[in-house]
Amino acid sequence: MTQEVFYRKVGRRYEAVSYYDSEIMSSMPPGVHLICVLPGERSFIHRVDPAYAPVLAALRLHRDVILKSLREGAATTSSRPLTKKELAGLKAYTAVTGNDSMLLSAPSAMGIVDALERALVEAIHG
Repeated sequence: MTQEVFYRKVGRRYEAVSYYDSEIMSSMPPGVHLICVLPGERSFIHRVDPAYAPVLAALRLHRDVILKSLREGAATTSSRPLTKKELAGLKAYTAVTGNDSMLLSAPSAMGIVDALERALVEAIHG
């Protein structure tokens, strides 16, 4: 267990401003938890039903692949070639806004994956 007190100099004196306790920082509520440690990243999902842990772990471990496929699948495309009138409208819109993609938005791939993960956790907990 590591405890550390952090101080700030005020005038000629030092005042305690914060405390760090490794036991408190690494504590978890009772239950089963999923901990995923990757290079430069550590994540926790609390209160996991052990039966669903493999699904949640796979989702977390393969997040980059899922995000890439979602981004590719959600890319803006046209199902057919644009007409001259539609192209003119797009050019006019771009001229007014400066960038056609900046004002039009959709949920990010990360937001979608996070929502999927939250939905799975909520479904597990009922």
